[in-house]
Amino acid sequence: MYKFKVKVPMELEYRSNFDEHNFSHKNELKFKFTSSYDEFNYSLLGEDGKYILTIDNLLAENENICIERVKSFLNSLLPLASLIIQSRNSNQHYTHLKLDYHISKVNIDQQQQVKIDVQEQSREQNGQVIKLSDQLTIKESVQMTSITQIDFSDLDTFFNNYNNEVFKFVLDSYYRSLSATDPETKFYNAFTVIEFMEKYFKNDIKTSKLLDKDEMDKVVACIEENISRNKERIVSRVKGTLSNATLESRHEKLIAILNDIFMIKSIKCGVVSKDIDIDFAKQIIKIRNSLFHGKTLSEEEKQNMRNSGLELICLIQNILLNWKE
Repeated sequence: MYKFKVKVPMELEYRSNFDEHNFSHKNELKFKFTSSYDEFNYSLLGEDGKYILTIDNLLAENENICIERVKSFLNSLLPLASLIIQSRNSNQHYTHLKLDYHISKVNIDQQQQVKIDVQEQSREQNGQVIKLSDQLTIKESVQMTSITQIDFSDLDTFFNNYNNEVFKFVLDSYYRSLSATDPETKFYNAFTVIEFMEKYFKNDIKTSKLLDKDEMDKVVACIEENISRNKERIVSRVKGTLSNATLESRHEKLIAILNDIFMIKSIKCGVVSKDIDIDFAKQIIKIRNSLFHGKTLSEEEKQNMRNSGLELICLIQNILLNWKE
C-alpha cells in the first residue's frame, strides 16, 4: 500500500446564455477550503483565475488504482462544488458556471510515494474557509471581469446527500444542464429532472382517483358487453390507464410536489425571478410536449424555451440546496 499526493488542475467552464449581445464577461472565483473525504485529505484553491485540487495521503496499491479513486472522487466533488458556485453567481441570467478537469492533466507526485501500513491511515479533518468581500473589476475594453468569493463550508453536508441515489441523479442532470451549449439541450436536461421527480414522488402527494372501484367495474362491464374483438386486451389496457388516472392534472400534481414536498413557492437566481405555480407548470409542460413532438418553434416560442430553461435550472438548484429526504 502506498500514499500518494495528487494535484488536479481544474477549469472553470462558463456558458453564455446571450452570446448574441456580443458582450464579453469573464468570471474568476476565489476560494480556499480544506477538508477530508474517505481516507484522505484534500484542499481546493482558487486564485488569479487558476483552480487546483490537491489530495494528500491517498492510499492505493498502485498508480492506476490511485487514478481511479481520484476520478471517482472528482465525479462527486465537481458537481457539488459547481452547485455551490452557481448558487453564488450573481450573473445566473447570463452565465452558467461549472468546474471541470482533464484526466491527462492530473499529476501524481512520485516523490510523495511512501510504503505504509494500512493502520497508519489518518482520519483527521481540518476544515477552513476564508471569507473575503466580493470584488468587481472593470478593465479597459469591452470585457468585464467579476471576482466572486466562494464559501465551500457546506460541501461536507452535500457529500452526505450525494449518498442518496435520487439526489445524485438530480445533481448529475443539473451539472449536465450547466454545460449545455444550446437552449434546447439545456431545457431537455433540466426537464429530465422534472419527469423523474413526478414518478418518484407521485405517492407522496394527495390525489383523488378519477374512478372508484364501482365505476371502474361498470366501465369494464360495458366494454365486455359491447365489444367482441380483442376484448381482453382492450379491458386490460383500459383498466391499466384508468386505475392510475387522477382527478388532478399533471401540472397540478407537479406543483403539489414542488410546493408541498420541497416547499418551493418561488425562485430567484440573479435577475431570474418566478412564481412556482400552475401557470409555470403549464408553460414548461407545453414546451416539453412541443419539443418531444418535433414542432417547429417560432422566434417567440424559442425565446420562451430559453427563458423557461433558465428558470428550470434555477428551480433544480433550489431543490438541491433545500434537499428533502
